[in-house]
Amino acid sequence: GAEAMPNLTEAGEVYFKYLQANGGDVVALYNMGCICALLGREEECRTYLAQTARVEQGNGTDMVQWAKETAQDADFQAFVGFPWFQSMLAEFLAQVHPEMFAPATQGGAEVMAPVPPTDIV
Repeated sequence: GAEAMPNLTEAGEVYFKYLQANGGDVVALYNMGCICALLGREEECRTYLAQTARVEQGNGTDMVQWAKETAQDADFQAFVGFPWFQSMLAEFLAQVHPEMFAPATQGGAEVMAPVPPTDIV
């Protein structure tokens, strides 16, 4: 509710100062993304999530798992349907499951012919 706003802003200021000295702290970056999302600060949320993803990738994190967990995080629900959020997730999911993002082919050779029923004599 409204009473949470000053606490969020305060937490954001603490994380911001911390990140000036510890810019690669992935937990702090992610939490900053959450705080910005909850405050409705879309551009900042987007920036912190992008930074989080870069650090996670550099750490060898399973980015498919990361993308799934980020998509399910309640803090990001306000932005989860936004094109930038979807494309960020798709970027990581496509690395492992490119077929999920390939255009569906229709009428190609891979379409199997219907099998006639065997009970017709």
